[in-house]
Amino acid sequence: MTIDELVRRTMREWAGEAHTPEDLAARVLAGRRRRRVRRAGAALAGAVAAAVAVAAVAVATPVLTGPERGSDRSAATADPTTRAGTTEVRARPGSSPPDGLIAAGRVAVYAYYVWRQKGDDPGNGVTRTWYLYDPAEDAYDKTPWATLDVAPGGRQAAVVEAYPASRVGLLTVETGEIRWVEVGQAVGAVRWSPDGTRLLATTYRRDPDGGYESPLEERRPARTGFALIDPAAGTSHRVALEPAADERNTRSDLDWSRDGTLVREHGSRFDTPYRFYDLDGKQVAAPPDESVAGSLEAGLSPSGELLAVHPRAAGPVETARPVETPPTAVPTSAEEQAVAAVRDLRTGEVTTYTPVSGYHIEQLLTWADDGHLVAWACEYAGGRKVCEGGEFRNRLVLLGADGREAIPLSGYREHSQRSGSWEPLFTPR
Repeated sequence: MTIDELVRRTMREWAGEAHTPEDLAARVLAGRRRRRVRRAGAALAGAVAAAVAVAAVAVATPVLTGPERGSDRSAATADPTTRAGTTEVRARPGSSPPDGLIAAGRVAVYAYYVWRQKGDDPGNGVTRTWYLYDPAEDAYDKTPWATLDVAPGGRQAAVVEAYPASRVGLLTVETGEIRWVEVGQAVGAVRWSPDGTRLLATTYRRDPDGGYESPLEERRPARTGFALIDPAAGTSHRVALEPAADERNTRSDLDWSRDGTLVREHGSRFDTPYRFYDLDGKQVAAPPDESVAGSLEAGLSPSGELLAVHPRAAGPVETARPVETPPTAVPTSAEEQAVAAVRDLRTGEVTTYTPVSGYHIEQLLTWADDGHLVAWACEYAGGRKVCEGGEFRNRLVLLGADGREAIPLSGYREHSQRSGSWEPLFTPR
């Protein structure tokens, strides 16, 4: 099924549930006023299309937005609102990086970064240029920050200056005002807690993106620990936490557990995707289903009933291990080539993502809601080739958890492993 057919069918199914929001006219006119600030030449047709699309669907129903450039495939234009709690789909299938908000269900891309290699030698490290979403303009603005994270809702961001900055800025997105909190040690990464009330700053003894001078130095991670920041009080508390003995990356950022009560770091083994620590830096047992063997980045669904896993994680959840494949074997069937799946933790049933709507699903990134995920996917070529244009030419798609449909959210990255590529930052809406 083509994307056009998928969109037409979906719109027909939703039409019976449709109603027109009471504030439709005001929202369309407000959208036009915002666009005039930097896009004085925007056509009236854009506002009309927004009105038509909103009239055709219920507010809480996914809506495609933005035509795909250079293609005869297109999607309906969506209501431009980005208010908290909305579930509309905002897609930019014709742009990469996106030229307007990407969002689906409970998550949005409120920021992204473009990374570039320093010089010709990968050992020289990388630089990241961050772009932050401006809802007034429906566009991403280039920022001067070395790293950042956006709070749930997209109205506040935590920002960090270039290494060795030892303070974290609390940026109000709408006004641009910044309030600074001193940490007392160089900060290399920062993450908001799931409830948006606290910050976790990873501290380093040297620039985690600065490269290394020798192979021996590469094997000595630079992390010193973390700092817990109370944004309301403007205070911070540092905790020492060296990387695990088997860590080989210079950057080893920390994150929150699902409920925000523990600190989490990526493991380096298939059977230990994550390690967990209490807020004093003491290692503790993983919460149920948060460090399952073979689990993937998207992790648990919002309800906690589904888990993103590698399809060749065999056996019960607690003892899953990868199925060994002879080194000479070249996978040629869609089932053998699949690298993403979802396991129902209630029944043990696994849904493996073979090509979906013409896409080979490469990486499950986050859950949009209990029935959908956001993933990186390439255009499926079939046979040994798998991906048209190679595995690193991929785009964001909204994937049905049942594996029946995939809708493009962004344009294609030409090569995700080359300098100049971009990476999205997902935040709860």
